[in-house]
Amino acid sequence: MPVPISEQEADSPNAKTYLLLQAHLSRATLPITDYYTDQKSVIDNSVRIIQSMVDVTANNGHLFAALRAMTLLQCVVQARWWNCASTLMQLPHVTEEMLPEIDRQCHVKEAAELANAPLDTLFQFQRVLEQKEFQLEPWQVQEAMEGVRGLPLLDMRVAVTQRPKEDAEDEEEETSYDITVDVERLSYPQKHAVAPHFGKTKDEQYWLVVGHEPTGELVAMKRINRISRHTTLSLIVDWDEEWETTAEGVELNVYLVCDAYLGMDQQNTFVLPKPVEAV
Repeated sequence: MPVPISEQEADSPNAKTYLLLQAHLSRATLPITDYYTDQKSVIDNSVRIIQSMVDVTANNGHLFAALRAMTLLQCVVQARWWNCASTLMQLPHVTEEMLPEIDRQCHVKEAAELANAPLDTLFQFQRVLEQKEFQLEPWQVQEAMEGVRGLPLLDMRVAVTQRPKEDAEDEEEETSYDITVDVERLSYPQKHAVAPHFGKTKDEQYWLVVGHEPTGELVAMKRINRISRHTTLSLIVDWDEEWETTAEGVELNVYLVCDAYLGMDQQNTFVLPKPVEAV
């Protein structure tokens, strides 16, 4: 396994869990059947634990820790390490040996590039998979192409509106803003995420996160269910006098993170304007 354990830890149940999780991320073959049952239990519990890690880090305002926990969940769902050779390898039947040929003929290196590619590139990608040296059956090629169509290709637009204060004369009342995010799915909506190594069906779910990268502060977060076509999301953000500002205001980032796919996250930057009374 990529991260070994010491001999002193060999008899620990924690070490067994650790190795089974690594085996899942490596898509390794297990030596006995009983280990697969144990591994399924590890994966099921890991999902709940990681979701709790996201909630705890978000509640404590830790932006980067929350984003890393989200990436870890993506890895568990896709059975891939975060530093795998390419996010294309989360597609069914796409292996590392295919990557140079895909790059040479299709000029794409990652899943997001393929999802954004024109139809000619997608047809060429299918022809690469059909090459004899890769020994894929027609049904396997079809599953891979279905995986491409299932990738969530999203367009995200952000609008900011300052909320009126409840008591205009109260100088200590915090200034708040409505952050409205319009999300449109450009790819085909799917009933379930394409995750053949997860062991059971998995619905797409998302986190919408607003963060201040210079301080690593997670400002606001919302959990979202499947995005089929178009949806409008909203978050409330309070102005923080400790933020370093420009003449226009403070630069924040909004992240739209799917819990089921690696490399398909969306990120936009927007400016939160200074409160009107402060100008």
